[in-house]
Amino acid sequence: MILKVYKTLIIFVLPISVIAQVIKFNNEAEIYFSKAIEKFEESNYDSSLIIFESLINLPVNHRSTASWIMLSKNYQKLGKYKESIEIAKEFLNKFPQSSYIDDTYFTLGYSQYKDGDYINSFYSLLNLMMITNDKKLYRNAITLLKIISSEKLSDDVLKNIAHKNENKEIYDLIIALYSKKLYDSGNVKASRDFLRRVIERPTSNKFRDFVSEIWKIIQNKFQLEVGVLVPLMSNYSDSPFSEVGNDILAGIKMSVEEFNSNQISDYEIVLDIRDTERMPSKAANEFKNLIEQNDKILCVIGPVFSNEAFLCAELAQKNKIIMITPTATANGIASIGNFIFQANPDYKNRGLALARIAVKYLKLINLAVIAPDEQSSRSVVENFIKEATELGANIVSTQYYEKNAQDLSEQFLNLRKIGANLEPIISFSNKINTLSKIKIIRAGVDAKFLDSLIESGSSIGVNRLFGKRGRTIADSLGIVYSYQNYYTDSSDFEVNSIHGILFPISSPEDISIIVPQLSYYNIKTVILGTSEWYDENELKKNRNYLDNIVFISEFYINEGDERNKNFIENYKIKYKNLPTKHSYYGYDIMNLIITLIKQGSINSELLRKSLLEVRDFNTIHSKITFSDERVNTQFNILKFSNGKIQKVGDIK
Repeated sequence: MILKVYKTLIIFVLPISVIAQVIKFNNEAEIYFSKAIEKFEESNYDSSLIIFESLINLPVNHRSTASWIMLSKNYQKLGKYKESIEIAKEFLNKFPQSSYIDDTYFTLGYSQYKDGDYINSFYSLLNLMMITNDKKLYRNAITLLKIISSEKLSDDVLKNIAHKNENKEIYDLIIALYSKKLYDSGNVKASRDFLRRVIERPTSNKFRDFVSEIWKIIQNKFQLEVGVLVPLMSNYSDSPFSEVGNDILAGIKMSVEEFNSNQISDYEIVLDIRDTERMPSKAANEFKNLIEQNDKILCVIGPVFSNEAFLCAELAQKNKIIMITPTATANGIASIGNFIFQANPDYKNRGLALARIAVKYLKLINLAVIAPDEQSSRSVVENFIKEATELGANIVSTQYYEKNAQDLSEQFLNLRKIGANLEPIISFSNKINTLSKIKIIRAGVDAKFLDSLIESGSSIGVNRLFGKRGRTIADSLGIVYSYQNYYTDSSDFEVNSIHGILFPISSPEDISIIVPQLSYYNIKTVILGTSEWYDENELKKNRNYLDNIVFISEFYINEGDERNKNFIENYKIKYKNLPTKHSYYGYDIMNLIITLIKQGSINSELLRKSLLEVRDFNTIHSKITFSDERVNTQFNILKFSNGKIQKVGDIK
């Protein structure tokens, strides 16, 4: 049974008519055919074409069929695929009993493939598979069938071809190709389910070996390739960045090994690790090599530093490769494109989060900023000011100091001057009547808070009580207030009218510079800090000066968490060492990817869509929530109290 190919995609039996012809030896044809073959083998296809075209017009002779098929191949070599297809079809009609039929079907199928007619190419190759005994043609046809079924035909078309076909051998072959296509896309269970129907029943011997070969392949765990770009510093072993890269990689490997050890899983993760050597140009080159050498990358973890990440993000977006940087904090990396994700919050979100904590969580109104004069701090400050102002706060002062400065007396003296007449005070030492109380509550003051002020006879600033327009509201309510007479040059008098000060320090060492001076200048306020304040040793050294500090961090370890205990124990067994902060970063970002894989994100597009929907994903060191800009916006809110850092909430 031979499958004839028509545009209607109907498979039917080709009637074979025996054409009685007397085949004669033709010396002229022999000479010209030899000459044409010589030109063809020299790749002089224009010359060979002329000769083959003349040969097919001679009376039928011993070189006629070979000339027809060679003419079709000649057109193919010249890229004239439509002409090649036409000649091959004419040959099949003229010489249905030729020994070149199988070769002609391959030539026809290949030209149809190159011409973009993938369905008819598929049929032509199936015709070849039914009749050929030529092992080389069989292998070539199988190779092309795999490509067409995998890359050019949809699942529905393949299934439709299989189910319309009545030949069981061809049906088995197509189902094997379809199952391999499913497996190659990562759909392992479905691929096995389809082919099991074939493998578990008696089948013909014609394609049994091929079916068995595919069955054997799809029994293996499907490999998911994950690229890793970290600064291993293999050529600079004494570099401090070596520890960063190796610790992140150690965490990633631990997570992968835990996943791969699951015998039930249909998948295993394979890491393709590249050393960026902490150089942006090297990182970009390694990223480029990675995606050129591996066309099945699910995603890339890294790079870990912002300047490297910027360059690699351009390449990732251009090539539609998911890139997740676990630690880069600069603004704008993820905004390069919708394939880029930042698992560590950027400077913009740090400023926004601190503003919301100050105004919405702590109810602070008069805010100041003292920050080192560097780009990262300025970004935090700018976004803090913008958000806090929009939320109703009053930014009373923004001051910068030179990085690594030891003396901030100028900044603190300025704050004392600003605070001296900043906010008048309302005293509740005398009882107030019910009507006044009702007016104050109607102005937005919490009733319970007001009762506590009255009961204790406390004093409070008008802004703390009513908000940014405190004086105006107090005047409208007829409430009496007064100014404290500060002596700004004397630190004996406490300044408490500045409710909170943002200190986005450069490093934990700055704590011992700022905190004692803040105390010396007797400014009572809430310290608002970035993640650089997360250093328990530095905080403990200055605990006598710290009575009101709140800071954010993308990193916090709950020592009582069972997951953390297990991680530390397994890490010590594997690496003979305790995990570092960067070990957690590597382990947790890999666990996020693995969780999404378990949920079905087994290809790049599915994974990208799943990453876009990540909300409140709970890792050991933090939570991850990707914003519409694909940047993690979630922080731990921390306080230093009783000599310990404590988590008091989350914010995103």
